[in-house]
Amino acid sequence: MPAEFSSASCMSSKHRAQAASDPDSSVNSVIHNLDHLSRYRFGLKTADLIVCKRCGIYLASVFQAGNRRYATVNINTFDAPESFIQEPTTVAYEGETAVQRRGRREAKWTPVLVIKEGTLANPGEE
Repeated sequence: MPAEFSSASCMSSKHRAQAASDPDSSVNSVIHNLDHLSRYRFGLKTADLIVCKRCGIYLASVFQAGNRRYATVNINTFDAPESFIQEPTTVAYEGETAVQRRGRREAKWTPVLVIKEGTLANPGEE
């Protein structure tokens, strides 16, 4: 992923997550053991937050629009998070409707091209 990813700080995370996205890039993910991941949805239930069941670290958020997936990733889980050179920005989305939130995510989140070694079930398929 390029260093141009924009990131937003999550001050509520005890693991100091920094979610990053780049609509001009792509996410290619390898999941070695689906049993180690949990999925959580906040109020509007428009995206899945992916969290490690073993350590509680937030890894990514995944949003599905039709047959396409988009994601933000926690750059602090990468081997070299310091390679991301943009300063994080504080964001607040409380006033967004579900439609506005989906539109923003399609425009600004990173397209997911590949998820290997199993996939996270789509909403309603669990």
